[in-house]
Amino acid sequence: MEQWVTVEHELPILSYDDAIGFMGTAELFVEIGEMLLEELPELMDKIHSCFAAGDLLEVSRTAHRVKGNFGVIAAHEAQAAAKSLEYIAREGDGPGSQVAVEALDVAVERAVPVIREHIIQAAG
Repeated sequence: MEQWVTVEHELPILSYDDAIGFMGTAELFVEIGEMLLEELPELMDKIHSCFAAGDLLEVSRTAHRVKGNFGVIAAHEAQAAAKSLEYIAREGDGPGSQVAVEALDVAVERAVPVIREHIIQAAG
């Protein structure tokens, strides 16, 4: 079974320049960032409930969605943690998935205030 790095602290929490390079405008960053923050609690709840139920396939699918959301907004650290969880859960590795879920929780906790701050700055 492949080993995946669960948290990439060397990665930036968020690269606003990368996000704007991908999206093109600050307005779009604000719109997508707000949608991500609105949807994120539900997605994280789903990851936790599916993990608790032993449904690693659904954990993997939901982590894939979280990975994509963070990728669009260039929240690299959280994107890497979600990617790690996606692959570990897909492999059916329960203990590894627990570590990866915890790592994603940490990355999300670090990313959310940074995303909020960039939204405020971009909107202002």
